[in-house]
Amino acid sequence: MLGAGASAAFVAEHLERIGARYAAAFSAAEVAAHVRSLSTLGAEHPVATEVTAAASGEIAVTVLAFDAPGALSLVAGVLAANGLAIREGLAFSYQQQEDADAQALGVRRHRRISRW
Repeated sequence: MLGAGASAAFVAEHLERIGARYAAAFSAAEVAAHVRSLSTLGAEHPVATEVTAAASGEIAVTVLAFDAPGALSLVAGVLAANGLAIREGLAFSYQQQEDADAQALGVRRHRRISRW
């Protein structure tokens, strides 16, 4: 059941904005779990995590959160500081509509990064 607890509009927007690379990386069951977790995010609950163990003894940690500068590096640092070796990492973010439009037209956007 894809996105139980999330509206059909939320599920559709998620799948549209996240991109094809995301859809290729995760099974339908994993996408459904992500949608359920994402639908719970808000000011009082800005982060959700999913931890799964494989038969090999490895664990997968999925962190779902609002975009914030430096958040990914903080999560990686906490995992490493607790003795976990990061063997693979995937990061996905929603495209802004103007970015999606530019990509569809084959236009590359460059972002200016200001130094303080």
